[in-house]
Amino acid sequence: MVTYEINVLREKLEKQILSNEPYEEIYRTSTEIDKLLTKYYKNNELSERI
Repeated sequence: MVTYEINVLREKLEKQILSNEPYEEIYRTSTEIDKLLTKYYKNNELSERI
């Protein structure tokens, strides 16, 4: 599920960049992606240990 959310936000970010949206909105989307990536890797790391 996290990967789906990451992909949705990635597409949103690409559209924001292409349409020259304000930096604040691009930054906000980027930080949301970073948080999800962190969550993804933490979950993945835990599953590898089990």
